[in-house]
Formats: sequence, C-alpha cells, structure tokens
Amino acid sequence: MECNNDKDLSKMPVAYKFKVISDQFAAKLNYRREQDDITFSQMAILIYLSKNTDHDVSLKELSEAVHVKHPTAIGLIKRLEEKGMVLNVVSEVNRKFRVISITDKGKDYLEFTRKRHDDMNKSLLSPLDPTQQQQLSMMLDLILENIDSF
Repeated sequence: MECNNDKDLSKMPVAYKFKVISDQFAAKLNYRREQDDITFSQMAILIYLSKNTDHDVSLKELSEAVHVKHPTAIGLIKRLEEKGMVLNVVSEVNRKFRVISITDKGKDYLEFTRKRHDDMNKSLLSPLDPTQQQQLSMMLDLILENIDSF
C-alpha cells in the first residue's frame, strides 16, 4: 500500500498511519529477503544461532526457539546448509544428536542485513532533526508501553 500524497495526511487517524507505515516497511523488508533468497524463518534461525554460540544448539532447541515443527526445521536447516550459512554435524558428545551452528558466511549475511536495516532506519528518519528523532522515539515507546490498554 503506497501513501497517496494527494490526501491530507494530517486528517488520517494515527492508527491508520501506523498501519500504512507497518505495511510499507514489511513490504520493503520482504522484498529484500526475496532478493536475498532467504525466508523470515531462515533469518530467525541465523539470528538465534548467532546469539547462542556458547553451547551446542540441537535441532530440537532450534525448532522450539523459532516456533516451527521439527520437520519444518529440518527443511530450513537443509536450505541454509545448501547456501553455506549453517553447519549441521553429528554431536561429538552424543552421536544420536546433530549440532547446528552458523558459518562465517551466515555471520557475514547477518552483518550485511544489520547494516542495511541501519541504512533504512537512517533514511526513514532523515527528514527529522536529532531532537525530533529523540522525541519520536520517546513517543513511540509510550505508545508501545500502552498498546494493551485499549
């Protein structure tokens, strides 16, 4: 959904503005993920693995963490393995289990997407001066804290 500049934006309800912003932001992120040939669930796996390097991550733990069924997790890991972003190896401690870990290529991809998100954020906020950016952030925090109250 594209924002129509012919309309008077000041007359749009705030909730509708949030929806338009959310929809457009999600569309841009989804488009970029499609260009990168990676799904939301695959991205969630990479993020989880990057934050859990202090222990061996099992397929069971991973499927629970990203809220997918075991067979779905197997397919996601297989595709990430084919892309060279994760390793899926037999555990040295218990040969019945497999250990999933992120590769350097997976880490590089996450860093690339973090930079891209930072650039998107800067672009989104570029019309605002630093004081306005801080004020907007504080107002959004208040709204988020009270979202359940209505």
